[in-house]
Amino acid sequence: MNQGTSDRRRASAASRLGHALAALFVVGGSGGLAAPQAADAPAQERPPATVPAPSRFLGEIAAGPGSLFVVVDVVSLGEEPRIEVTMPAAGAVRQVAEAVESDGDRLRFIVATLGVRGRFDGRVIADGRYVGELALAAPNRPDAVAAFMLERGDDAAARPDARAYRGRLEIRPEVALEMTVVLADDAGFGPAAALSIPAQGVDRMAMIVDASDGGVWTLRLPVGAAPLALELAEDVAGGRLGGTLRQAGAELPLEMSRIAGDLAAGPARPQHPEPPFPYLVREVEFRHPHGHSIAGTLTVPKSASADQPVAGVVLVSGSGLQDRDETIFGHKPFLVIADALTRGGLAVLRCDDRSIGGSGGDATTATTFEFATDADAATEFLKMQPEVDAARVGILGHSEGGLVAPIVARWQHEEATPRNPLAFMVLLAGPGVPGRDLLQVQMRRLVEASGTSAEDAAPILESQRRLLDAVAAQDWQEAQRSAVDLVTAQSALLPGGTEADEATLLAQADGVIAQMRTPWMQRFISLDPAPLLAASKVPVLAINGTLDTQVDADQNLPRIRAALEVAGVPHRIERLDGLNHLLQPARTGGVEEYGEIETTIDPAVLELLVEWIGETTAVANESAGIGGGGDGS
Repeated sequence: MNQGTSDRRRASAASRLGHALAALFVVGGSGGLAAPQAADAPAQERPPATVPAPSRFLGEIAAGPGSLFVVVDVVSLGEEPRIEVTMPAAGAVRQVAEAVESDGDRLRFIVATLGVRGRFDGRVIADGRYVGELALAAPNRPDAVAAFMLERGDDAAARPDARAYRGRLEIRPEVALEMTVVLADDAGFGPAAALSIPAQGVDRMAMIVDASDGGVWTLRLPVGAAPLALELAEDVAGGRLGGTLRQAGAELPLEMSRIAGDLAAGPARPQHPEPPFPYLVREVEFRHPHGHSIAGTLTVPKSASADQPVAGVVLVSGSGLQDRDETIFGHKPFLVIADALTRGGLAVLRCDDRSIGGSGGDATTATTFEFATDADAATEFLKMQPEVDAARVGILGHSEGGLVAPIVARWQHEEATPRNPLAFMVLLAGPGVPGRDLLQVQMRRLVEASGTSAEDAAPILESQRRLLDAVAAQDWQEAQRSAVDLVTAQSALLPGGTEADEATLLAQADGVIAQMRTPWMQRFISLDPAPLLAASKVPVLAINGTLDTQVDADQNLPRIRAALEVAGVPHRIERLDGLNHLLQPARTGGVEEYGEIETTIDPAVLELLVEWIGETTAVANESAGIGGGGDGS
């Protein structure tokens, strides 16, 4: 490590918790995925007990030099078991477990998240703890087994005696994070606490309570190589909570005030539709050709029938594992889009990504092409519905979904005897350049949106460029050096008193490298959408916002336009002022704004989608000699 790099090794107090959701290379909480070492299971000193439902278990599981923070929520058992697992370092937040087995005190289940597959096998013992072994498998890492002992706990936000405090953590003069801390006293399973940071997508995340004595609380969120700690003093009578946030050597003051209301309600989302709906809603499940199930929600206008079929749309989410509503930062964009399109007379199918929610399948080794097979299967399912005109089914893809759409379209139109191939595509903030190029501009836009000067941003952008070059060349020694330089350069921009130690830096760099080694990333960085778009045979609508920091409009829209002109298909390109990656009206476009903005998607975008898809499918309808369509009433 050179001297210039060493001089910048200051710890970050803000980027570790949730920025991995914002950009692929902003320092996040993935350093805890080092292969855990095998260990003997903790001894059971007391006789076993029956698994309670509902119940919560939480704690840390030793994983090599670090640990995994795990929260297991047993929602229900019996005929319809449901267990939700949170492992932030592995990208799992309230993720529904698969293959749940319960028998008396025994509890087994599987959690498959992007890059990691974990099998829990344990028992609930008489004092309420859940003990056993976790078997982990991850790409490019040896399988490993770790012993665990998780404590019984409570959901602080659900407790009637819970107290919530809200305040703003000042990172630097122009950047602050709104935070909410919920506290609940001991009601049988010890005191409980939860943390929300809307701008980073952290919603009522359980925290470990190390101490609660006389109004002084010591809380931890042990995620990745830079765990977060809060030392807070509570003045119940005065409605104040204050103290210090510590992370990787940094210390920041935090002052909060008591708030009232429904602590579990989350931020206001006025666009989220509520029943009763003026259309039909069906929960559906179908089988992928490779065997796994895909679950979703189908919404259909009430006027649709086999005699009057309507056009249909499959919604395809962006990168990362998403539920059917594409839930992010408390927003449900696909719920809002599906509502608008169905009211506009269209049948809409939105599905959980593989291994998420009700869908099966293994996402640990999946690339964009595997996700495209899921979308392909969804379009075929939608075409088979009696109220849907199979000749008028298209895809609306957001972000990476805008890359999946042309893949599916090419497959369906290149079949030897295509029958009812994809009829149209909508690309919402979809890429038009190879992933490697997109990620470099993404990083530049994100650091600009954060208020970072060009001089301070230069080391970050240069180290990221070298990292991507090394990964493309499969030079993993250079990639490791570049990753260390990257996390060091990022840390240098944020407040902190003491320097991060070398072990912390290396652990964070390991997290970046682990991400770069995933099959998805290996394929994404070289995948070029332009040839796929140039082969298009259907009308295309492409929309980007000028404040999109993740898929830059100026970089991607011109290349999309050029490719579609080569294809010679009808197309409409919309560059919308002031909208971010989620198509929200924004101020800077930075990811930290997503959760703070109440609007889920700009109403003008919804109007454009209803108008363009309606007109496009009506033209297709007329050319095919088909009549009819639903009005959603």
